[in-house]
Amino acid sequence: VKNEFISSVSHELRTPLTAINGWAETLMADGTDPELQARGLEIIRDESRRLGNMVEELLDFSRAESGRMVLNNTLFDLNDQLEDTIFMMEQRLSQDGIHIVYTDATEDAYIRGDSQRIRQVLVNLIDNARKFSPPNSSIDVTIEACGAEAPDHVAVTVRDRGCGIDEEDLPHVREKFYKGKSDRAGSGIGLALCDEIIALHGGVLIIESAPGVGTAVTVRLPLA
Repeated sequence: VKNEFISSVSHELRTPLTAINGWAETLMADGTDPELQARGLEIIRDESRRLGNMVEELLDFSRAESGRMVLNNTLFDLNDQLEDTIFMMEQRLSQDGIHIVYTDATEDAYIRGDSQRIRQVLVNLIDNARKFSPPNSSIDVTIEACGAEAPDHVAVTVRDRGCGIDEEDLPHVREKFYKGKSDRAGSGIGLALCDEIIALHGGVLIIESAPGVGTAVTVRLPLA
């Protein structure tokens, strides 16, 4: 499985590198067309960011695997982190014709943990929903108290209306190195890393999905 993972990651890293190298050569050969230059530089910027995110994800995964991931625990409002994350990602989503429907059903959502790691999870979940959402669709993001099911816990749910996850893949999507059959699947470590971060905060990550209906991912965390 690890060999398949290494092969998959190598392929994922090669894709942005190929785009960066190709456009750099194009601009070196003909950098006089302002429209071509602007388009090429935009692609180089976007692919560089994507490559950087992949490398950072791999480093985080390595830290989690070796037990070296350290949390910078503080008291913070999960609502604030969620709202900031949505605001940060709205422009990227709008480029794909996707909008977020946000529902805040909490009065108190203070938790103790690493706010940057929690934001990392929220970004990952919303971006996953974006990848699997059709154009001109919506992503529902809800934050609410868990009630009797899990007293003193708060839940954030990200729900898309995409292709869903095959029944045979669903039990495995949080496993390290696992990649589903979808051609939109990433490196196979995103959800595994999210699961590790949420577990370090004493929470759980729950995934519900049906092919052709969509996927709902819920993060449940203890309130401070």
